Amino acid sequence: MNKNKELIKHAVIFGLMMAGAFILFDLLDYTFDFKLIIKESVENETVTLWLLPIITFFTSIAIFAVFYIWAGRTYRNKFGDGYLTYGRAFMICLIMAVASTLVMALYTYLFYYLFDPQRAANSAQQAIQAIQDNANIPDERKEDIIKRMTEGFTPFRMVISSLTSAPIFSIVVGSIVALFMRKREKISEVF
Repeated sequence: MNKNKELIKHAVIFGLMMAGAFILFDLLDYTFDFKLIIKESVENETVTLWLLPIITFFTSIAIFAVFYIWAGRTYRNKFGDGYLTYGRAFMICLIMAVASTLVMALYTYLFYYLFDPQRAANSAQQAIQAIQDNANIPDERKEDIIKRMTEGFTPFRMVISSLTSAPIFSIVVGSIVALFMRKREKISEVF
């Protein structure tokens, strides 16, 4: 039972550190406005629209992978005598995902309700402008997309979205990364 308590404690600590990294990334984006930096360095407006989400997506995967692997290797060496099963590796990722999701939801709530309530409205306005400027979307579909987007950019909906989408994404990444974290005992070492 002691190993289970250590696993949970270890995973929660690393989950909190991972949430801290995501909060730092968001605050850096808020401070330096990555969208503006990309817009100034890329002349094509269409490239700017799809480049930032791709960069954000891969940065998120990198943050997940780094913290999952770091947590798994640390646990493996500290508590697992150099070995870690896939099940334990996945449990570390799952607990980290839950801990970081809860912290990120709290951060989102506090940030959008207390610190900068206009950020959601500004994000919605930028997205609406991008949709209106996109010639590839038929005009009759633009109104429907804009209506759904306007409803989705409230602070409450953003918190709900982070509570539903973040765990799914992080668990998928965690299940893949857990394959690389595990280390089995060699048969010769068992006997």
